[in-house]
Amino acid sequence: MNINLTRRILYVISVMLFVTPMTVRGLEQRCNDNAQYSTPTERFVRNSDGTLFDKATRLEWQVCVIGLVGSRCEQGLIRYFTWWEALAAPGGFNVTSSGHKDWRLPDIKELYSIIETACEEPSLNKSVFLNAPLLPAISKSWSNTPSSTNGGKAWQIEFQNGLLYSVSNSERLNVRLVRSCDAACQQAYD
Repeated sequence: MNINLTRRILYVISVMLFVTPMTVRGLEQRCNDNAQYSTPTERFVRNSDGTLFDKATRLEWQVCVIGLVGSRCEQGLIRYFTWWEALAAPGGFNVTSSGHKDWRLPDIKELYSIIETACEEPSLNKSVFLNAPLLPAISKSWSNTPSSTNGGKAWQIEFQNGLLYSVSNSERLNVRLVRSCDAACQQAYD
């Protein structure tokens, strides 16, 4: 095939891809409507400061992963951390936060508590956790739970499909912070 013909074919294909509206079926959330939802919207109280309160676990969560901001987590760039960096990230966040100073990396059980078991892509309640990173390479979040069998690994959750497993501490994943809601905090929600 001559080089000019190859260029023309590639040009036509690129124009078609650019002007043709496309939907990626694989990236639309899919839920089993026959399953009981594990994170119904009414379980959460959304606050105007970018946090939400989980009435079931009594934890307060950052709505956006670190790096994203805005009412729908639509601004900024997702930040990625090794596990060691993720463990230190709440300290930096607490210094710059205008609110509470006790944000931390969740343990694997806390992180799993926000998984929507009836859905995938993402396996989060999209009404509660807005604009969650979806693609497999970016949908993984660190927990503070080290692997009990391998000191070089820690537990994470892939929010695309709700799977949890241990991965190398050197992988770069996103972080969603949590805090334990003290008595004063809980009174505000009761």
